[in-house]
Amino acid sequence: MRAKSIVLALLLLALSSRASAQDVRREPSSVDRLVAVQAAMHVADMVTTSYDLTYGHGREGNPVLRPFDGNTGMLTGAAGLLLLGHVWYVKQLERTHPKAAVALGVAMVVLKTLAVAYNVNAMGTIEARRRRGR
Repeated sequence: MRAKSIVLALLLLALSSRASAQDVRREPSSVDRLVAVQAAMHVADMVTTSYDLTYGHGREGNPVLRPFDGNTGMLTGAAGLLLLGHVWYVKQLERTHPKAAVALGVAMVVLKTLAVAYNVNAMGTIEARRRRGR
């Protein structure tokens, strides 16, 4: 039992020293902020797309993701992988071409926002049809 206590104490000491070394925090870059907004918009896009595909008779608008129309879990997973690839690419681009990375980040946020707006509009149409009994 004493050996477990020593190991636990050493582990806590190691973690606390690592945390104190990381206390120097940097301000998030513009690209970091855009990635965060894009991630939030991605969640909104997946929720609204899933709703539209489940309750409506729509199709996925992205031709790369269209093969996953019938399975919202696979669609969400594939879209998440595409998002991860995009985030990786933008962060790599930020090292050498920060302005281009910001421009690409802004473009992706705008595209996701338009996709969510389209999906929300489709949700309204679906709900109107459901209320009319169709």
